[in-house]
Amino acid sequence: MMYYLFPILFGFFYSFNRKRFKIDDKVKNIIEKFCIYFSVFIFCGGYMTGSDWVSYEIIYNNFNIDAFSKIDKEPAFYLLILLFKFLGFSFFFFLIIMKILVFFIIVRFLKKYSKDRFLLSFSVFLCTNALFIFVDNPLRYMIALGIVVLALDFLIRRKLAYFITLVLLASMFHISSIIVIIAYFFRIQKLSNLKIFFIYLILTIAWTPKNIINIIDTFPAWLNFLIGSYYRRFIEEQNNSYFSIGWFFTHFLFLFILFNRKKIISSSSFGVTVFNMSILYFFLVATVGLIPTFFRVPIYFAVFLYIALAISLDDLFGKNILIKLFFVLYMILANVKNIYSTYVYIPYSSYFIHLFKIDLPYEYRIQYNKNEYFKRTGEAPPEYIPSE
Repeated sequence: MMYYLFPILFGFFYSFNRKRFKIDDKVKNIIEKFCIYFSVFIFCGGYMTGSDWVSYEIIYNNFNIDAFSKIDKEPAFYLLILLFKFLGFSFFFFLIIMKILVFFIIVRFLKKYSKDRFLLSFSVFLCTNALFIFVDNPLRYMIALGIVVLALDFLIRRKLAYFITLVLLASMFHISSIIVIIAYFFRIQKLSNLKIFFIYLILTIAWTPKNIINIIDTFPAWLNFLIGSYYRRFIEEQNNSYFSIGWFFTHFLFLFILFNRKKIISSSSFGVTVFNMSILYFFLVATVGLIPTFFRVPIYFAVFLYIALAISLDDLFGKNILIKLFFVLYMILANVKNIYSTYVYIPYSSYFIHLFKIDLPYEYRIQYNKNEYFKRTGEAPPEYIPSE
């Protein structure tokens, strides 16, 4: 577990104390590179960790040019598979290359727009969404996210044609990314803090699990059965997570960003966009954050939240030790709970290490973490086959 936590703790520690340390640019650059490359090795190098690779490995190995004519959605992903197979890449080489590419797209964006606060924004990224994106790893979504981040760079630079082109390309990997188009219209909103607060409050109250179920009940019978049964089961499994500590922490972060509006906007020439996209992130979380699969949608805008939090926390960390401890302690405990509550993240295994060993059978790999989870908790994870 410490493999995941070490770069987060290291990044926060350095960020908290960087103004105290008299470090020249060369040493600072070495520290940043160490944190980046260590994180790449851990977060992008997972072998038997994760869950989605189980089905994607079969898709990759079995897919061919004849099967392409049967694809009716998100065709770019399958074209990419054909390209990598034509070049002779195995599935895991393809997977690791995609992970590293998207990881560095996010790093490039954060370095470009958070500047001196890069390591702080990078640490926020690691302790919020990095585990889900790169270890659990919804592959098509991850690739779409990388393209979206490239598109958001053009949004900041007000190059609409490039922005829309890249968003459309991303939608050919994961259709949900088409929603990023709304960023173009929301980036210049000038709502007052009071109006933003009341919109968020209304969304939060309106989209409770009970109200979502009431809305689903108005759907036609076939659609109600398709969506309603899945959503009810999800809410039951989550044990009313709407009222969890994590949900209240999200509200706290929203208020924290709203309180620091002037600081965020005045931080740079693109500060208005950073603030507005962060608010859009929270609006989307309040709207779709409780719906299975749809919770991914706000993450398209999360790069702005990482920067906004880094700006808001930077000077504050130097003055208020309690807020510093509260923020870091919560994020670490949330990650520990996340890591231990599923078979996906531990025990950790690295493809970079297994690369020099004999290949493990597919059946062994898909059950390894599940076996260890069963030994640890006594609970059987999904599709678990007990070892003999």
